[in-house]
Amino acid sequence: MKKSILLLTGIVSLFSFQAISQQVVLIPERTFSRDMGMNTAEREENPNIEGSKYIYENYQQAKLSTHPNILFNVRYNAYNDDIEVQGANNTSYALNKYGGTIIVTMLTGENYINSKYVDDKENIKTGFFEVLNTSGDFFLLKKQTVFVKEKEIAKTTYHKDKPAKYVKSSDEYFVKVNDLTANKIPKKNKEFANLFPQEKEAILSFIKSEKIKLKKEEDLIKVFKHIEKLRKDSK
Repeated sequence: MKKSILLLTGIVSLFSFQAISQQVVLIPERTFSRDMGMNTAEREENPNIEGSKYIYENYQQAKLSTHPNILFNVRYNAYNDDIEVQGANNTSYALNKYGGTIIVTMLTGENYINSKYVDDKENIKTGFFEVLNTSGDFFLLKKQTVFVKEKEIAKTTYHKDKPAKYVKSSDEYFVKVNDLTANKIPKKNKEFANLFPQEKEAILSFIKSEKIKLKKEEDLIKVFKHIEKLRKDSK
């Protein structure tokens, strides 16, 4: 619980940072990047694959919880599941997602955090998530992924080959409790409500009355805000 409070405090404090008049730092050399737990990012691009690995191609200004008083240029590589930090001389570095918790706060408002999670094949992986909502020791997270759609060979001479391209998958939503492994949001209402034993009945009632769909991002945020209100009212 203590770790959860510290994590939440870190997120909230970084949410509200002021970036005016601060200068963006481009990581100058390997010693600095190694001290920060970064590795050289994968720079090699395949010219035969169209599209982009990134949610946003351009770098955005952000703060890192590891160095809260410095602004960096960062972008999320959703193909490699890395947060890349812009370096000097056309270089970039990937944050070490396997170390301790890193909170990445974009100046534009998005916030990312690294976490272990269970994938569809029940494998434990580690990656970055966008933080959509926090409610006590529960965190609502969004997983964004890009994959390669392989080249399609023309079936007849009347058609053209379709080149391989990067394609964004549908967003997936996870719940993280304290500093534990994140799990995908259950599809069934009762299974979801079971995650919150004390508020279970109230949550089911809310889902029914508000016609909540657990597949919709705006509905999930709405539910988590309601859970937060339930907990505050019960104190």
